[in-house]
Amino acid sequence: PGAAASVVWVTGDATLERIACVDWTNRTALVDSVQPYFGALQELAATAGGGVPPDEPVIIAIAELITYLALAAASAEEWAGRLILYTGDNMNVFQWVESRGAGNPLARWLLRILGALEATHAFRTLSAYCRTYHNVTADSLTRDQEAEVSELLERHQLTLLDAKPDWAFYLDRDWTKRVLAWQGQH
Repeated sequence: PGAAASVVWVTGDATLERIACVDWTNRTALVDSVQPYFGALQELAATAGGGVPPDEPVIIAIAELITYLALAAASAEEWAGRLILYTGDNMNVFQWVESRGAGNPLARWLLRILGALEATHAFRTLSAYCRTYHNVTADSLTRDQEAEVSELLERHQLTLLDAKPDWAFYLDRDWTKRVLAWQGQH
């Protein structure tokens, strides 16, 4: 009650080359190659254990969850005290975020990072499923040519974010070997 809300639309393309999401409330967008984000996660998960094979392939649901978490990492301070509505067209991601559980080991890693982000920055994510044909802008950001993407960002007055430094920061913290504690606790 009384908390501001943000709406985030997420998508990934069928070839898993580009990821994109839009925070319509804050007029920001993340559009990038999936590999820097997935490669860093895969390396961490494989070296730290947890049942993730080093050659685990990227699947569309993992790419879409990475996209939301990369945006969350880059926007965490701005989202403090807010209720964030994650909206996407992937039923797996919808269910993972809603239940905070997954059979996929990489999805479990990502859900741990989401929980740490939410607890550290005092925001909460809710999930909503939305049919693909309602996700036009985010889908276009993953499929259009670079010039068309720039025009789309300009038309919607969206600021492009570079989430790689924030993503690296949260992966480097290695949440799996830490105790989640609040400031002032021993």
